[in-house]
Amino acid sequence: MTSAVSSRLHICVPTPAQLHGLADELREGDQIELIRSGWCNPYFALGEALRVSDYIRYAEVDGKPMAAWGLVVTDVMQGIGYPWLLTGKAVNDHKLLFYRASQLFVAEMLKRCPHLIVMIDANYPRAIGWAESIGFEMTGMLPWGPNGEPFFRAEMVGD
Repeated sequence: MTSAVSSRLHICVPTPAQLHGLADELREGDQIELIRSGWCNPYFALGEALRVSDYIRYAEVDGKPMAAWGLVVTDVMQGIGYPWLLTGKAVNDHKLLFYRASQLFVAEMLKRCPHLIVMIDANYPRAIGWAESIGFEMTGMLPWGPNGEPFFRAEMVGD
């Protein structure tokens, strides 16, 4: 399926091979955030994400892995879900395209869960800036992961 955002952008439900390719191309900040969260490696983290996510999409641009987004629904009755995002190096060359695709995915996630909560490494300013730019609000800092690293709790509440 080709996205309406750009004919250069391909979005689909990922295969394990596509997620493996993204793991090979993760941006350094994403790799560090995964480790600080307690994941031993990006391959395992993305495999688990594929297994547990209620909604997951993969994006590539010009054939290069750009990102994977997912949502884990934890409380259907209250509409609470935990989105996640991992980005590849292709984002560095296609920031506007990535931003537009992100807006579409967040809108889709809000349809499924009107209350989104995500934990973001306090030492990853790119991730914090991205989250704020699409409407997440930093609602506090908490210790996270096996070593109690500082992470922001960010929330977005839809209509």
